[in-house]
Amino acid sequence: MAWDASKPAGADKIKDSDDNIRANNAAIEAVLGNLTAGTPANVFKVTSAGKVGLNTATIPHGGIGNAMLALEGSNASADGPHVQFTTASDDYPLMQILIVQHDAIAIAFDAYNVIGGTWESSDADSNFAINKDSDLLKFLYDSGVAQGAEVTWNDGIVLATDGGIYFDSLLQQTAAGLVVEYWDATGEIYAETSTRRFKKYIRKLNVDTSKLLNFTPKSYTDKETGREEFGLIAEEVAEIMPEVVVFDKEDKPLGIKLTKLPIMNLNEIKKLDKRLLALEA
Repeated sequence: MAWDASKPAGADKIKDSDDNIRANNAAIEAVLGNLTAGTPANVFKVTSAGKVGLNTATIPHGGIGNAMLALEGSNASADGPHVQFTTASDDYPLMQILIVQHDAIAIAFDAYNVIGGTWESSDADSNFAINKDSDLLKFLYDSGVAQGAEVTWNDGIVLATDGGIYFDSLLQQTAAGLVVEYWDATGEIYAETSTRRFKKYIRKLNVDTSKLLNFTPKSYTDKETGREEFGLIAEEVAEIMPEVVVFDKEDKPLGIKLTKLPIMNLNEIKKLDKRLLALEA
């Protein structure tokens, strides 16, 4: 090739590169054109903005909402817009997004479902799911179920449209009159039980309940509600008897284990009763 002083060095290479890019783009467009030309218009669609649609003629469907990837499928059907994720290790799904219809939507972790069938396990150790069931949002769990065996979901946490948050096992227990407790050492919320089935080393009370008499009830105004209230101040009680105080993560007094106070009262009343009987004798 003769030297052309009118063109900068490398111009032919740049031109060749541009031609290759155009050719590649044309080839890609041709492939996409063939994909869409030989099938119904809404099976596979890529817009000039890079949006991708499967089974939808518009992205998003009907122009409602916003999406770069839009999937459409049949309502309440195995042919719905479901998504499933697996790895090369085995065929069992790690995660499945099950879109059945309005009020029936689930995201399962190490569990999977076939529409109209049962939920089954992908992992023997644990299975979890988030499920919109009618007007409730449920966090579900199960464990110890072999791969391919049926999962029986347990309600863990349930959110209701009235703003209520329900802990299923706690709900059953509190419905019977039990009190929910917070264990500041672990952050665990549990129902306080009285049955000996959950206790060991049962023995006589070894707490100095007379300290109760040093507690001083106070009147105060609640900062959040502005209401006049009365009760005990956690910081003051912590100085006298920290074992009946709940502390936060920064080890600051947060609240008082009020269910312990009647037990302490009972012990002090028994002491007084014993003294009265002695005086009457």
